[in-house]
Amino acid sequence: MDFRHLLGGMMGGVALLAAYIVGWGMLQSCGGMVVTRPAGDGANTVTYEVDGEGYIRGATTTLAYVPPKYIPRSGDKVIVDDYEYIMISVEEWARITNAVERLEVVAERRWVNEHKTDAGRRAWHGELKERKQMEDGRGWVYTYADGYTYEERTEPRRRASPAVRKMQQNAAKPPPAAKVPRALKAKREALAARRKAKEVNATFGPGGKVLKVEGEK
Repeated sequence: MDFRHLLGGMMGGVALLAAYIVGWGMLQSCGGMVVTRPAGDGANTVTYEVDGEGYIRGATTTLAYVPPKYIPRSGDKVIVDDYEYIMISVEEWARITNAVERLEVVAERRWVNEHKTDAGRRAWHGELKERKQMEDGRGWVYTYADGYTYEERTEPRRRASPAVRKMQQNAAKPPPAAKVPRALKAKREALAARRKAKEVNATFGPGGKVLKVEGEK
């Protein structure tokens, strides 16, 4: 500590107090007063000489040195308790945190979508190393190069009821052929064996005379 500076300050304070006492006595004799207020810098004071009618006739101020206050700016480095910090404004902090939040939402959505496919999982975790069925038989477990595992559940197949199975079996069978009476069956066979009538085209002349026949052998 600089004791000379401290001693000088004390002497200055004594001198100020003496001047205040002398000035107060002189103003009181003239019906005035002295008002002392802080100067606003936290160290100095301002003394006003007010006359009997309330007008300021003079003012004095102390001249103690006050170092300027440090006003940090965004991006400045400061050290507090041996730790180094970066100062940041409120606006910049809001912008950064909002950007990080948006990126987290996008990353989460991308993670979910790309892990739905084997190709997406390979892009994140490397080659597929093992594919194993679950113990309950209702899905598969995929293990990738970095140790990541993915479970894929499958819906169990429901067994059809006996009534439904019987309907399915009956639907697969062709309907039985209808029984035809013996006489009708014989008639159909005879008609099928009969030679079909031959079709020809004829051209007739006056009086019904056949002039030309096409298709006749």
